[in-house]
Amino acid sequence: MPIPCTVRPHDKPQDNGQLQGSSGYAKVAETEDTLVFITDDAPPMLRKNAIVSVGPGEAYRIEFARPPHGITVTAIVERLKAADTVGLPVP
Repeated sequence: MPIPCTVRPHDKPQDNGQLQGSSGYAKVAETEDTLVFITDDAPPMLRKNAIVSVGPGEAYRIEFARPPHGITVTAIVERLKAADTVGLPVP
């Protein structure tokens, strides 16, 4: 059952330490996909494996939601392949 909400996708780099054998200048950065919801607008079913469709061919599966931080709630997500989004409702 689709639940309309306002969400903003993010893919921000995360520093995950230094490369082995480096002298402190090289770091490993990984991209972490997240969705940011306004707390008052966050869907009540914001839980693991929920699917959030944000547009044609773009949808995410929630891994976990962090506790609310101010006016936002951030969910760590996995982006679905375009083929897996066929038939999903879109805004």
